[in-house]
Amino acid sequence: MVRHGIVAAVVAVAAGVSLLLGACGGGGGGGSPPSSNSGGPLTVTANASVASTTTLGPAYVVDTLTAQAANGTPPYTYSWSAQGSTHSTLSSTTIAAPSLAATLNWGDAFTDSWQVTVTDAASHTATATVSVSVSITAPVADGMPAGFAATPIRGSIVSDSVATAVVPGAGSYSLAIYLPADYAATSDSLPVIYATDGVADLSDPTQYNGWQTPDMARILEAKGLRAIIVGIGGYERRGTDYLLPGATDFYGFVTAELIPYVEKHYRASASGRTLSGHSYGGLFVGLAMMMDRPGNRYFTNFLSQDGSYYDQPSLTASMEQSLSAASGGNLPDTVLVLSSSTAGNDAYVDTFFQQLQAMNVKGWQLTRIPNYDTGHLQMFDKGFAASLDVAFDLPSGL
Repeated sequence: MVRHGIVAAVVAVAAGVSLLLGACGGGGGGGSPPSSNSGGPLTVTANASVASTTTLGPAYVVDTLTAQAANGTPPYTYSWSAQGSTHSTLSSTTIAAPSLAATLNWGDAFTDSWQVTVTDAASHTATATVSVSVSITAPVADGMPAGFAATPIRGSIVSDSVATAVVPGAGSYSLAIYLPADYAATSDSLPVIYATDGVADLSDPTQYNGWQTPDMARILEAKGLRAIIVGIGGYERRGTDYLLPGATDFYGFVTAELIPYVEKHYRASASGRTLSGHSYGGLFVGLAMMMDRPGNRYFTNFLSQDGSYYDQPSLTASMEQSLSAASGGNLPDTVLVLSSSTAGNDAYVDTFFQQLQAMNVKGWQLTRIPNYDTGHLQMFDKGFAASLDVAFDLPSGL
């Protein structure tokens, strides 16, 4: 059972993380010989412990560097310095055993070198260097082409943000906006896919989805679908914004603040909008569909990948009953596509789907994509691609 999208992600990506640690350098004196009461020339060795990492994406690596001084004249002082440019940072540069931290995106690989200089009470010095090598590779959903995650994107992904007055405490949401390669050379309005969890916050060690907007862009390009993707940030708020009652405020932000901003600043079509999400974001898509219908109709397509419909089932069922009563049994221009994975939320997605079917509503297109025999995280690419096929009437596959 997937009780939260992050839990499944930890297991799913573990095999894709490789950590290589090694220490180099050792002794090395500097200055004049030690005083006669020392135990010999001052020496120092440095090493790295076995790093721990959250196997998410981005991954967050934590390690400890340790300098061991010997001989000379105690007490010792320590000074760590980076050798060249580094991806990692130290908790302190003046202690014997500082913590090292680094955040990695999918595909990152680097080696950082840190040098420690030890000075004893007689002002003698010794240095040592330790190297930490880290790499991480992205998970690719079952059935996607080999090397798909490394395929260059022909279009561009630009950063933006939108302030909010309707979501208490949020302030603003960052955006990652994909524009097709011919965007600058054309003038037509394009369909827009609004995507929850669409921005990677590299300061958050628990965020797992930094690759989603790029992979969505790759899928659009592989299918020849010219569309804008609006990846929505605010990952740290997903446990509030994607669940009731906070989902009501977040829906208000998306419809009353985000959509007008996007359609003012980008060539975004006001018709045929699509809302997409995975895990808690997929749950929000289902909730948004029921808030959007029957009266508002901001969106046409709702794409929910492995939605966490185990959460708040009684509230969801109450919204279904309200929707059934308010719709008069008719919901035209509504496409809802549900996908799931066997190692994820398949059973809960099935229950949600069956409840919607039982409403016996006319006019909508309710599609249940057969579940994928894969992990909660790995199903995203293939589930999103198949959902696009339904929503945009595209040939299946890539």
